[in-house]
Amino acid sequence: MEGLEILKARARLYPLNLAMLIAAILLGALTPAPHDLLEETYTRYKELIASLGLEKSPFDVAVYRVFVHNLYAASTMYVPILGIGFALYAAYVTGLAVQALAVMEAKSLWVIMASLLLVPSTWIEVLAYSIAVTESMFLGRAIMKRGRRGEFTISLAMLILVASLLLLSASIELMIARLAPRG
Repeated sequence: MEGLEILKARARLYPLNLAMLIAAILLGALTPAPHDLLEETYTRYKELIASLGLEKSPFDVAVYRVFVHNLYAASTMYVPILGIGFALYAAYVTGLAVQALAVMEAKSLWVIMASLLLVPSTWIEVLAYSIAVTESMFLGRAIMKRGRRGEFTISLAMLILVASLLLLSASIELMIARLAPRG
């Protein structure tokens, strides 16, 4: 029965961590930033997109590249206790990139935010990150309590779930991007 209680405790934190990450994205998007910071953020965003080579890659290769990029981010969120800080920083910078995109391309911030929040891939990805953040908390607690083997086993299972969600998210994201009209 204790195993079930541990899973329930985790499940109660997922929506809270998801809301925290969405709030950090919104904070990054809505906090006024200096123009030079927005220029730099926009440049880095464009460099990241170019480095992934998504436009010229076959669908499966593009999905793999997005998946690996997101899995790398999620794995840093798994670091006991420190992962929470990284997740908040990454979410804030995502919001900042949205703001930079709006300013540098003279587009509506609200339209960009809506397009981000209305696609299922965003919610699946943020859910995966919220699971990673939750595991960071539980791993930190397990280490402080001198480890409980069950915690590490559950965290490994959750890592597999996180990876699966990120693969699904990357597939949906690129499918939507490739089906969207260019303009």
